[in-house]
This record gives sequence, structure tokens and C-alpha cells, in this order.
Amino acid sequence: AFGSWTSEGESGHSAVCTRCTKKESRPHMWRNNVCSVCGYAFPYTEGLEYELKGDYYAVTGGGGSCVGEITVPYTYNGLPVKEIAANAFSEERALTGIYMPGVTSVGEYAFYNCTALGYADGAVVIALGKSAFSGCALLTDAEFPSLGQAGTGSFSRCASLSAIDISGVADIPDSLFSSCALLAQVTLSDTLLSIGQQAFYDCAALENLTLPDRAVDIGMNAFYGAALLENESLKEDGLLYLGKCLITADDGVSGAVTVRAGTLSLAAGVFSNRNDLTAVALPEGLRYIGTSAFSGCKTLTAVDVPQSVTRLGAGAFLACPALESITLHDGIKSLGSRTFMNCTALSSVDLRGVTAVGEEAFAGSGITSLTLPDGAVTIGTSAFENCAALTTVTLPDSLITIGSNAFENCPSLETVTAAGVKTIGAWAFSKCGNLTRFDLPATLTSLGDYAFERCASLTKAVFPEGLTKTGESVFSGCTSLDSVFISDSITVIGKFAFDGCTGLKQVVIGAGVREIGLNAFNECSHSLLTYYKGADFAAWQKITVGSNNTALRYNLYFYSENEPQSSGRYWHFDGNGNIVLW
Repeated sequence: AFGSWTSEGESGHSAVCTRCTKKESRPHMWRNNVCSVCGYAFPYTEGLEYELKGDYYAVTGGGGSCVGEITVPYTYNGLPVKEIAANAFSEERALTGIYMPGVTSVGEYAFYNCTALGYADGAVVIALGKSAFSGCALLTDAEFPSLGQAGTGSFSRCASLSAIDISGVADIPDSLFSSCALLAQVTLSDTLLSIGQQAFYDCAALENLTLPDRAVDIGMNAFYGAALLENESLKEDGLLYLGKCLITADDGVSGAVTVRAGTLSLAAGVFSNRNDLTAVALPEGLRYIGTSAFSGCKTLTAVDVPQSVTRLGAGAFLACPALESITLHDGIKSLGSRTFMNCTALSSVDLRGVTAVGEEAFAGSGITSLTLPDGAVTIGTSAFENCAALTTVTLPDSLITIGSNAFENCPSLETVTAAGVKTIGAWAFSKCGNLTRFDLPATLTSLGDYAFERCASLTKAVFPEGLTKTGESVFSGCTSLDSVFISDSITVIGKFAFDGCTGLKQVVIGAGVREIGLNAFNECSHSLLTYYKGADFAAWQKITVGSNNTALRYNLYFYSENEPQSSGRYWHFDGNGNIVLW
């Protein structure tokens, strides 16, 4: 049992037990900014503007109160005030301080370019939006002990900020402290996962930074212009390390390089454009190879990626024209975009554990054959585009998607096995002039426009049940194509689908077709045999046929399972699936 509760100011109230004389302190119980227990009235700034957001309010502006310091109340109209809305105080240049004790979220640009703001105190703020305090040139005191998430550039251009604790933030976003010229002390999380691009760009006073003993994914130019890049005490053999991360290499580093034991990650661009780098020994235990880590290394010939590596960043080996061999292991499940793009000497890669190949991952490379392992699911846009030496491709039944332009302009490609694919994107095999056969799998449900256009050696196209349209220009310019089978599930034959297929001799058109697009069979021979699975000419007339498809009409036959009793042009399949005329 306690006696009367006495206010101790904003921190709370206290009372003494009537039995044991022990003093106990408790937080205030706010009701309209007055404690319902001790009666303490919280001194807040009146006249602020609010917006109701369900069960709480957001502050949307100053309402003429943006001069000097502002204190945001705990409650408004009986509900808690939890948010500073986007742009709420943007460009308020007379605002000198903000105290927001009950706010949990600060929106994008909320205090953008508040050039006189000296302090910001948000004891329970969990999230800061993009550029929330960007351009607050006089901000020296930023207290956010509960912060767990920050947006791009939240404190960028805070030229007077010298120290900050962000120990609750696991992922430091791009440009978080960009151009904070006086920033010298930053407390980071023990569970830090990543540091974004240009996060500490031009932090000229930042001479050191304590990273946790774990793999940290470090973005491009994260420390560009920071004083720590010139800190010789952080270097070993010309390589600069922070914690377990290799950050950068001096200009004089060349030839064969050994990364020190215990290193867990390579920062983005760490060896980028080192034209005299010939070999790199990477330690076992390494986890991440960052974005563009070795891009543009023109003399790098071979890399043995340790079994411990689980991530290759986008463009990790982009434009390494001398790279002849690279060893990957089961731990790497996906290849980022442009990982080996324009590696013209790279003829083969063991992709044993890969489940996803990113956009342009091998575009323009020297790869000659491709076998993806069981479990692979996707091939990204342009993943193997312009691979001039690629001849054979074997894809597992697990593969679901072949992205747009995935194998476009692979002039040596002859055979592709893809039994389980559901989606083939636009231009996926466009201009593969030596491709003689591609069996559209029974699992296929989507076929993109131009998927096989100008595949001059293809001879046969069979559309499986499950597809509802052929796609536009899907086989246009396939001059060797002599037979086409369009399933009953197809309702639309797209525009220009077989335009310029001058060698086409026969086409079976399923009974489900309702539309034949403009120029679908343009420039096809007038000797083309058209086997329609509809019963008669009346059924044919129900199809909307676009212009320049006259080749279909010259030798048009109708389907009859049994020998027809009336005269006319009829056909059926024999027991072996061959087309036979009645």
C-alpha cells in the first residue's frame, strides 16, 4: 500500500510504502497530457497541426509555432501522438530544437533543411524516413536511443554533427551520414549487417570506426572522402581493414594479393579497375564478396572462391576479360546482376548450388555450355545475352522462369533442354541463328513476344496445351520453320507471330483459336497447308482474322474424326499422330 504519489517532473512520480517505507518510482499515466495519478501537467507546444491516423495522431506541421524550440505532446484529443508526418517541418529555418517524447516514427523530409535546428530528442523513435534531418547544418545533438531503422540520407549534410549512437540500427542505409564533415564518433550495432552506398561519404573527421566481429555487407563508396581511408594503422600490405571487413586497397597494390586470414567480407569495389591485379588468394571463412569487388580487373586470370562464401554481389567480376576460371561452391545460391558480364575468356563455370541467375549475369561472356543444377528456379533478364560461343544449354525440371532476352543473340546455340519451364520471356531466344530445335514444354503457361524471332534454323514449333496465346512476332523471321502445331487452348495467334516464315509448309490451328492477328502469317507461301481443327467453314468464319494472312485461305482443311459423308477438304490424325487427308 502506497501513500500519495508525488510528481518528480517529467520522469514520473513516486510514493512511499506505508508498511515498509520503501520508495517506489513509476512513469506518468498521461490523459490529455496530465498525469492521472499525480496531476503533473506536461509542458508542450500549443498550436501544432495534427492528422488522425486511426488510433493515434501525427503532427503534420507547426501551425505558426515553428520559432525556437518545439515540444510535441504525449497525447492529443485523448489519443497518443506517435508520428511526425512527412515534410511536417521541412524548410522551417527558425526552428532550433525538437523534443518528441512519445513519437515513434519520423517521416520523410520531416525536418529537411531546418538550418537552425540544434538538437533533436526522440527517446522512443523507432524509424526515421528518407532525408528526415538532411541539411540540418547546426544539428549537434541527435538523441535516438530506440532507433532501429533509418532512411536514405536521414542525417546527410548535418555539417555540425560530431557524434551519434545508432547501436540499434542493423542496416545502415545509403548516404545516412553523407557530407557530415565533423562526424568523428559513431556507435554501431553489435549485430550490424550492412553499410549502404556512400553512408559515410565525405566524413572528413571520421578517422576510425569500430565494426563488430562479423560479416558486414559494405556498399560502394561507403567511406569515400572519410579520414579513415588515410589511417595507416588500419592497413596491412596496402589493404585497409575495419574489423573483419576489407574496405579498400592502396593504388600501389598489384600482382598477386593475399587477403588476410579471418576476413569475413570484401567491400563493394575493393579491387575495382585494378588493371595490374593478376591473382587474389581469399581466406576460408570469407562470407561476402561485395558489389563490383573485382570489376574491371583486366589482368585477373583466376579466382578460387572459398566454400564459405554465400554471396557474390552484383557485378563482382564484371568486365574481367582475362578471367579464365573461377571455382564456386554449394553455398552460393544466387548470382547477382552482371556478376560475370563481359568476362570474354570465361568458358565454363560450375554452378552446382545456384538456384537463381541474375540479370545479365553472364551477358557477353565466353561461356560455351551451360548446365544448371536441380533446384534452379529462375534465369534473369539478359542473363546469357550475347554469349557468342554458347552452344548447348541443359536446364533442370525445377526451372520455372526464363527471363526476357535471357539467351538473345547467342548465334552458336544449337540445343536447349527445358522440360519444366512455365514462363519464357520476350526475346528470350531471339536471333539464335543456329538453334535447330526447342521443344516448348508441356508445363509452359506464358510465352513472351519475339521469344524465337529470327531463329533461322528452327524447323518445328509445337504449342502445348495450357498456353492461351502465342505472343506477338514469336517466331517471326524463322525462315526454316516448316511446321507449326497450335493447341486447342490457344485463343489468340499474335500479330506478326509467323511473319516472314517463308519456308512454312503446314500449320495446324486449334479449335479454340478466336483471333489471328495482323500479319501473323505475312510473307508465308501460298502453298501453305492450313489444317484447322474446326468442323467447317462456318466455324472458320467465326475467327477474327487480321489483314495480310491470305496464305491461310488457299489450302484450308477442316477436321473430321470420321470420314465425312459430304465432299470438301477434310483431315484427321492417324494412329501415329500423322496428318492424313480424307
